[in-house]
Amino acid sequence: MRRSTTAAILLVSALVLSLAWATPEVAAHGGNAALIHSCVNKSSGEVKIVGPNSSCKPHENAVDWPGAAPAAGVTKVLTEISLVSVLPGFANSGQGEKSRFLWEPNRYDPAPSEIFFEVVGALANGDASASVTFRLRDVTNNVDIAGSDLTILGPNTGVATGVRLRTGNLVLPATTAEIALTVQLTGVDASFSLQRSAVLLQQ
Repeated sequence: MRRSTTAAILLVSALVLSLAWATPEVAAHGGNAALIHSCVNKSSGEVKIVGPNSSCKPHENAVDWPGAAPAAGVTKVLTEISLVSVLPGFANSGQGEKSRFLWEPNRYDPAPSEIFFEVVGALANGDASASVTFRLRDVTNNVDIAGSDLTILGPNTGVATGVRLRTGNLVLPATTAEIALTVQLTGVDASFSLQRSAVLLQQ
């Protein structure tokens, strides 16, 4: 090969190398360290993992994806502990304890995140000052459950359609205990109708 041909080849090679070295990088990734960053070759599909502040070459596409799989959705379950159920229109004129249930917190897995007390009932009779209050009582420890009072005010003529009441989040004992449903009546000739009462556990 003649010297002029060799020199020309070397000159072209140097020019190609210098152009390749000078080719600007494109498609910056933006520096988000929570993502996995890569540069994918447009022709071969080769994937090259790069840093969050890196850039890809013109012949590459910038592709990012989450660094961790998203957490699976949590499905909540509502468990009901029925306390007493009475047919509509049945007058419960007495007061005091109506029913009990055994509260066993260790039997629930996962543990309840929220606990509610709910009643459906009506004040059947009574004067202007009549009312009926439903309450949960921790019989084992001899204390009322804070925040469990649900009160229906009167007067009503005849048994009204069911009024649904629910407490906010309650705190039941951390250990096994007997929980009672109690009723307190006020007013002359007061009586009530209780269609449903339950403790609801949100898990």
